[in-house]
Amino acid sequence: MKRSEFFDSLNRVYGSAYGDSIIHDLVLTEFGSSAWDALEAGADPQTVWAALITETDRDPALIWVHRANRNSRRKPAHSPGLGF
Repeated sequence: MKRSEFFDSLNRVYGSAYGDSIIHDLVLTEFGSSAWDALEAGADPQTVWAALITETDRDPALIWVHRANRNSRRKPAHSPGLGF
């Protein structure tokens, strides 16, 4: 998971206002800090995301929601007009 996928998933699962609140205010047991602080300290976004899903008692399948986001953004193998 990339940082951009972390934030896309955050907005998708929690909404922008609540998502912004929990990444700054909720202390994740695994890190002893907020998700924001863990990311800023260099923690792996996938590990932070999994901890956030667990701490907020969400469906564990949501740990992989970024893969669904990634699949929906895929471009066709051949792009007309680009000379390929």
